[in-house]
Amino acid sequence: MKVVSRNIDLPIGKIYPHPDNPRKDVGDVAELAESIKANGIFQNLTVIKGGKGAPTADDYTVIIGHRRLSAAKQAGLKQVPCMVVEMDEREQAATMLLENMQRSDLTVYEQAQGFQMMLDLGETQDGIAEKTGFSKSTIRHRLKLLELDQEELRKAQERQATFSDYIELEKIKDPKSKNEALKAVGTANFKWTVERLARAEKEALNTVANKALLDSKLKQIDNKESVKCRMLTSISITQDVNKFADWLKTQIESGAKYYGISSYAWVAVYDDGKTLTKEEREAEAKRKEEEARRAERVDRVSKLEKQAQELRKDFVKSFANKEHIKTLTEAFLAEPYLYDIIYDDVAKMLDVSTEYEKAESLGDFFKCKEYRECVKKHPERVMLVMLCTIYEGISTNKTTLHDYYGRYSRNSRLENWYALLTKVGYMMGSDERRLLSGAHECFSGL
Repeated sequence: MKVVSRNIDLPIGKIYPHPDNPRKDVGDVAELAESIKANGIFQNLTVIKGGKGAPTADDYTVIIGHRRLSAAKQAGLKQVPCMVVEMDEREQAATMLLENMQRSDLTVYEQAQGFQMMLDLGETQDGIAEKTGFSKSTIRHRLKLLELDQEELRKAQERQATFSDYIELEKIKDPKSKNEALKAVGTANFKWTVERLARAEKEALNTVANKALLDSKLKQIDNKESVKCRMLTSISITQDVNKFADWLKTQIESGAKYYGISSYAWVAVYDDGKTLTKEEREAEAKRKEEEARRAERVDRVSKLEKQAQELRKDFVKSFANKEHIKTLTEAFLAEPYLYDIIYDDVAKMLDVSTEYEKAESLGDFFKCKEYRECVKKHPERVMLVMLCTIYEGISTNKTTLHDYYGRYSRNSRLENWYALLTKVGYMMGSDERRLLSGAHECFSGL
């Protein structure tokens, strides 16, 4: 940047806003206009001669001072004090972006647009970080916002979306799904929606990879051909690719030669079935179809149960609110199954697993510095974590809401756990409520 003139009064009619100013709306300047009318302008505007905003080469474009220019016009000033400088486009973009950021004038989306403008002018992310003071990870997160639907983003901002909400959206890669989740920002269903869409996205990728692996190892057969074979076992094709590969390897070692995919996206593997009679083949075909339906129902419900459990555990691990310590103390003292506390999981959820591994006894664990710091800083979290390991039964299966056939099975213990969580601030989404009551569509048609 080169300073041409540090202090010069310029006609206000010859000064124009920069069209690339990151701040798209200068807001209400009525109060500033009254101050300028009474006291004048204390800080010079920074302008360049000509520039993208100026209609002629003799006019000026504002780099710093867009609000002051707008307020000065409203106050009726004919001239304003300016500093005239020379800057290239990249310097102009960086200066406007930094000036607005330092004053907290920009929304996160406007910041993202500013970063993108600097990139378009040839700046690097390292250069942006150096000029603006933002970390490269923050810059990357901001730029991700440009993938979102602007109208939905505006509505999300009206619902007081936080930047952590936008980071949560990065779990989803597909822009269409990401915009669908954006509609739920600021509602109790937001995390549930993100997890559902991220899981669906991952399962779609798993399906493609697992199908390719199957084709490389076995021959696909249709239902008519499969009745001549004997089904060994089945698995969801959306399964994690590593687990699927291990499963398939075991089945091949057991004699699997063929595979078929049901309408429920379940893979069944078969041997050649040479020893089966006609009656056995018919019975096998019927059993196979019934088992596939049952397995699909159970898998569908289990995935939703697991998703709900992860949301509860995330809430518990980040819980910190001493206002609820009385409620939690009463619940903790009234809990009849304190002997069911799983201290391995307590250590993991409190992130003190390193010291816990060194402890030779439970008494040693209670003496761990990290654990004692947790108790001292957030005793309410420690109690909630301990209750979580009792109710969730991470090593067992205490939070299921289905039977062997995938039908709804009421879980009063889980209902009590939800009642306690909501009492201390947990927000249940509508899907969770329907799942808990048995009204969820995953139980329909059974």
